[in-house]
Amino acid sequence: MNISFRIRRKRMIAAAALGLAFGGLAAAVPALADTSAAAAIGAPTITDSLSGTVTGPDAIMDCATPTPIAIGGTEAIPIPVACLAEFNGEWLQVSWASGGFSTKLTQQTDGNFVLYSGTGKVWGAHTRFADTTNGPGCEAAFQGDANLVVRGCDGTAIFASGTHTYPNAVLAFQADGNLVIYDAVSTHKALWSTGTN
Repeated sequence: MNISFRIRRKRMIAAAALGLAFGGLAAAVPALADTSAAAAIGAPTITDSLSGTVTGPDAIMDCATPTPIAIGGTEAIPIPVACLAEFNGEWLQVSWASGGFSTKLTQQTDGNFVLYSGTGKVWGAHTRFADTTNGPGCEAAFQGDANLVVRGCDGTAIFASGTHTYPNAVLAFQADGNLVIYDAVSTHKALWSTGTN
C-alpha cells in the first residue's frame, strides 16, 4: 500500500470519527478446505463494497480467496480471525447460487451493524447513536482474538460477541441465513450466532 493511500485512508477514518463519513477497509474472505459444499449448493458470489466481486486475495487485508465449506449442517463462506473490518457504509455480501438467496453484513452509515438475509434486516447490534450512549458505531471487525466487535468513533467497544481467545475461529456466512462464529472449522463448536436461520 503506497504512502498517499495510507494518508488518504487515515483522513477517511478521521472523517468517519467526526461526521460518520464513509471510511474504508475492505472486507476480505479466506480459503479453507472442504470444497464439497460448492457442489451441493453451487458456488456463491462474494461481493464487498470497496472492491466489488471478490475473486482473489484482498489488497488491504491480504486474506486468501474464499472457498465454500460444509459446517453446522449447511454450506458457508468462512472468514478467519482478522479478515473482516468494515467502516461506516461498507458491507460484505454472499449470494448463493441456489435459489438466489443472499446474506449481507453491513456497518451502516447510521452506526448500526446489521445482517440482512433474503429481502430484509434480520439482526442488528443496536449500535446507532439512538441505541447506546457510547454510539454510534464507526467500525466493526472480526478481531484476531475471534471477538466480533463494533467500536464507537472514539475506539470504545460498544458491541462484542464475547468470543475472544479462539485463534482458529471462523465467522461463517451460512447458506441458511445464519451468521455463526465457530471455534474452528474442524470441531464445528458454535460460540455465537445471530440466530437467523
